[in-house]
Amino acid sequence: MAQKHKIGVHVSAHQRDNYGVAAPHLVSVVSFDPGAFDEIPEQAIKIFRTHEVHDHKDAPGDFDRLKDDELEGAAEFWWGFLKKHYEPIRERYGDDVYFQPINEINNPRTIIYLRGMVKAAEKDGYKLALWGDAGGSPDLPDWISTWMPFMKEVQAGGHIYSRHAYSGVTIDSVHLTKPDGTPSDSNTGRPFVEAKLMLENGIYMPMVITELGWLAGWNGLPAGWLDDILRYNKLMMEHDNIVGSCLWNAGKWETAPNILAGQPLLDLGNELRTMEPKFFVPGETEKLIEPEPEPEPVVPVVPTPSAPVPPPVTTTPEPDTATTPVQPTPAPAPTAPAIEPQPPVTPDPTTVPVNPEPLVKHKAVIIKLGQEESAAACAKIMANYAFDRRRSVTFSTDDMLTLLRGGNYQSMVEIYRPELPSNQDAIEKIVAAGYSWREIRSA
Repeated sequence: MAQKHKIGVHVSAHQRDNYGVAAPHLVSVVSFDPGAFDEIPEQAIKIFRTHEVHDHKDAPGDFDRLKDDELEGAAEFWWGFLKKHYEPIRERYGDDVYFQPINEINNPRTIIYLRGMVKAAEKDGYKLALWGDAGGSPDLPDWISTWMPFMKEVQAGGHIYSRHAYSGVTIDSVHLTKPDGTPSDSNTGRPFVEAKLMLENGIYMPMVITELGWLAGWNGLPAGWLDDILRYNKLMMEHDNIVGSCLWNAGKWETAPNILAGQPLLDLGNELRTMEPKFFVPGETEKLIEPEPEPEPVVPVVPTPSAPVPPPVTTTPEPDTATTPVQPTPAPAPTAPAIEPQPPVTPDPTTVPVNPEPLVKHKAVIIKLGQEESAAACAKIMANYAFDRRRSVTFSTDDMLTLLRGGNYQSMVEIYRPELPSNQDAIEKIVAAGYSWREIRSA
């Protein structure tokens, strides 16, 4: 059986040379140019993005100035504007096109705006590609506390989650993967951390990596890029809720180079021709985790009472009835009442504690110091940073991982001087274990 892939291409306006050569083998496409949809299979994901509302790139210019209670209404207003541009595309390509109304607006208040956008879109029967988060954004703790609950809120509408990932952003990585096939940094590894957390928390919204590229997307292709994307594909295939990726970029967009159009697309098409695209089937991610069956109600077992034992029969002379008093008839022995099985009792929500005990262990935040660090610098961190925050501090990567695993999925590491060799090793192990880290910039 041919190896499967989830590799697609992001197509901007114009100059999509040789796109049609690779297109029959692609799983998904994001495009400013809807004509590119003519060149892909019917089963492929079609995501359309526009800059029509581009005072603030892909959000209205007053986005940052509006109050929270005004953002949702503003989204409904702008939906009417966007819908006029989306209607011809939906009429041509059907209801299965996803429309991406914003892009890389990495602000928690975006959720308020998107809530209004989702309501308006669902009323008109449209499906959205939500967020378009920039690579590595927002910080993972913020993503967990804000983005995940909102995804759970809106996932029933059939929308998809749009996420970006680039090499060469967080650290000086060139490729998407290391030679051993693991992510090159926390940015390229972020989709896999999120995909795992989504399923663990009952979020079945499919994810598309709508921009996947090298060197932050503003440079050419690095040597070995084709082998690199095939290694990254193996990572995507391990996550059923990651349904596709779109390589940046075929076509001209502002000053971004048209790095794929031409010979690179021919090379990609030749490689993918030997593989089989893993097409997305709407609703399939909901089957990834079956809900646990509710336990059968326990029926109490009532013991059967034993029959009273009659007294032994003896032969005695017949008494004189005239002188013997009449004894009252003994009352029958009591029997236990039958107990009918009762249905399970549903707790009254008004009696449930307001702050129930947490179901997960505590969040761990660890300070990692390099083994090469000077005693003076360590003392400075301890006195000016760790003491105030009551953080655990370690020089050991193994101890760091032990502390992380004693926490929960929000646990993270703060690193002073990540450029030190021992800290670089620690960062690799943090990302591989699915956790996040951030730099301590001053102490």
